[in-house]
Amino acid sequence: MDGGFTVFGRVINSYDAHSGTNLLNYFNTFVRGLDVTGVFIFDFFEFLEEVPVSARRPQVLIPDLFTIQSAVIQGVTVRDTNLPITTVTQPVRTNGVPPTTTNATIRFAGTGGDNQALHRVFVNGPYGRVVADGLTNWSAEVRLNPGTNEILVFGIDEFGNQSTVETWKIFYSVKLPVTLQYEGLGQALGITNGQMMEVGVTYPLTATPARGYFFVNWRGTVLNSYARQVYFTMESNATVLCRFSRNLLGLAPGRYDGVFYSATNGLRTTAGLISLTLRPNGFYSGRLNPLGASYGIRGQFDANGVTHIRGPLGTNTINLIMALYTEGVEALAARYRDGNAEIDFQNGTFLSDAALWRQQVYGKTNPCPLAGRYTFQLSPPAATNNALTDGSGFGSLTVDAKGRVQWSATLANQAVRNRAGALVNLPPLKGTATVLKGDRWSFHFPSRAGEALVGDARFFTNGTFNADTKWFSPGFGILTQQIVKLNGARYTPPVSGPPFNWTNGVLTISGAGLAAPIVTAVAWQTNGAFLISSNPHNVQLFVTNATGFVGGSFTHPASNTLTRLRGVVLQSSNSAAGFVPHLPKHGGFELKRAP
Repeated sequence: MDGGFTVFGRVINSYDAHSGTNLLNYFNTFVRGLDVTGVFIFDFFEFLEEVPVSARRPQVLIPDLFTIQSAVIQGVTVRDTNLPITTVTQPVRTNGVPPTTTNATIRFAGTGGDNQALHRVFVNGPYGRVVADGLTNWSAEVRLNPGTNEILVFGIDEFGNQSTVETWKIFYSVKLPVTLQYEGLGQALGITNGQMMEVGVTYPLTATPARGYFFVNWRGTVLNSYARQVYFTMESNATVLCRFSRNLLGLAPGRYDGVFYSATNGLRTTAGLISLTLRPNGFYSGRLNPLGASYGIRGQFDANGVTHIRGPLGTNTINLIMALYTEGVEALAARYRDGNAEIDFQNGTFLSDAALWRQQVYGKTNPCPLAGRYTFQLSPPAATNNALTDGSGFGSLTVDAKGRVQWSATLANQAVRNRAGALVNLPPLKGTATVLKGDRWSFHFPSRAGEALVGDARFFTNGTFNADTKWFSPGFGILTQQIVKLNGARYTPPVSGPPFNWTNGVLTISGAGLAAPIVTAVAWQTNGAFLISSNPHNVQLFVTNATGFVGGSFTHPASNTLTRLRGVVLQSSNSAAGFVPHLPKHGGFELKRAP
């Protein structure tokens, strides 16, 4: 036709009455009034039912190509719209009910016809479409899945007309044993261990704990649920584990502590401490302590390990939701909203997140392995343009054999000018806590001056600990909080000599209104003092070996006044750091090994 055509294509399955390579009438639109009635291999003049396809990669070669031509019959102008007919004669329904089989395949057979020409009969099963053998009398073998299978049978003529679809429900019976196991005392109603059950069939189960026990959850190859009443679908090698515990949810009772704060620049009310005591039956009581406030809380975790508390806050409502963190971990996850808007469970519009960890219990037979003295430094705030200091805060803490923690922290802006114009130090932040599960320490440093630190630190086996910390200060203005890094380490007072493993170091003082940093070489002497050979700024420096505290002073080159510096040794980094009180903005210093 018109010198011939080159066609590139691919074979596709027939998904409906208007798709598939077998429906030749949808390729017969070359010329109006002409229909393609067949496709032939040129050399052998044989009927070609489907377009040849090559799977060769990466390119098709000459031997893969077929030369085809179409035979055209003129004068066909009316499209056939009569539907073909397909009838299933095998299998046979008994009283209208399809049969049950124990074979993995089933034979479908029947008859078909059309006013012109039936093109194909399709049998759709769980493993896809099967093209039946034959037309007037057709048959097909269909593979089955265990359980109920839906089979669809229909025919299509050469014009794409589809017969009425006949639907069959065939049940393939495969019975296998189920393994039922228990943890704790109780009973699973609905199955027994080793019971023969139909694969692919769904069965109900109900957990009934024994007296003094609580249902925990279902586990196994076919179940993962905290609901007491569940359904499971039987499969090969199915195992069901029904878990009971003397503690609700399997979560150990005791004291749980954790801090919460917002991921964004939230107000003080979006950060604070949560502490509660959990009883075996899931009831709890404790306190919710946003900065500047304190609320009593109590309730009970439900069967899914969730509890939700709401309370009035003026004309708004505060919301606290807590949940079992994850199985096998003695922790709770919490989210808190301070009442600025109603809670939105779908979109998760909570302002603050928290993790509550169980307090560790130590005694004479199992003393806390973290016991000892520690020092820590607080890095300058991340947003230095809006902060009151470029220096580092510092502090110390002790852990006793029972895991009790006592700490003291001095923030880098805790020197202010009094009414007489002199710089005075604000009292340090102090507090107590207990070592939590996973060697954690949740700290919550509030002060009457409006300063606060909130964070969750983790101790490591090398004696160090760190935490991302939120620092709240009235001096931050609109940026009510700053992010600082807390880094700490075990501190061991030296028997003699410096608390460092070097004797020659460099002291660098920066910020604090200095036009340029002051860099001074220092050397540790056997009498416990630092020697500074070239000292135009009258730098004085000392270390209290018992505590790791660093102090000193220098003459400020701009104001010609005595300016003090304060900090602490961090033995893990073999250095010391702190801040330099100076208004309007404090500076910082660092003492480290000479290069």
